[in-house]
Amino acid sequence: MNIDRPRLIDRVKHFYARLSAGDRLGDAFYAVWMPGVSIGLINAGQQITPPDVVNVVVICLGVNAVWGVIDGVTVMYSTVIERAKNDRIVWDLRSGERSGTVSAHNHLDGTIFSALPPVGQAKILAILADGELPPDPVKNRYGPRRDDWLIALAIVGLDIGLALPIVVPLLLVSDIHMAVYISRLVATIAFAAIGWGYAKNLNRQPWLAMLGLGALGFAVFTAAYEAGW
Repeated sequence: MNIDRPRLIDRVKHFYARLSAGDRLGDAFYAVWMPGVSIGLINAGQQITPPDVVNVVVICLGVNAVWGVIDGVTVMYSTVIERAKNDRIVWDLRSGERSGTVSAHNHLDGTIFSALPPVGQAKILAILADGELPPDPVKNRYGPRRDDWLIALAIVGLDIGLALPIVVPLLLVSDIHMAVYISRLVATIAFAAIGWGYAKNLNRQPWLAMLGLGALGFAVFTAAYEAGW
């Protein structure tokens, strides 16, 4: 079976584009942090046995999977709540409620709306207020849509997907100390990449952020292993 790799990569990028850059980086941080620290459990006993290694791998993947589901569902319902709030604000604007303009302005404050001068903001609010009065959103029962579920699925996939390259060396490398070192190195590189991503989005020095976050991760992962966390 032939796989169109460029097209597949584009589909994956489009899928994860549903998440903002901040959401992707934040989830990636925890998705790497948790297995990187949890691997320290291997060193909790007197002697490291193959069953101990398997148990730690299961724990790492399980923790990330559970966290992914929790985070995905909460983000999904936050999106639904935001949609309900948007509908309520539009309804207030179009029904002539005095609080509608103030609520809309406060709700849009902090978005690209804030970059507009007062005249431009007034025009945006006037456009939102213009139109037919929709059904009262108070009577509407809101729930997640297909796109909302896909956002949740993207978060779960991100949390599990980033844990895999960190724990796989534990199963493939027979020398457990070398396996832990490789896992720690992979997690450190991932942390450095996350630091680069944060810096690029904040117009800061990417190399400094990469080295700083990478060094922090390596120190924490090493300390967790030595302590047998």
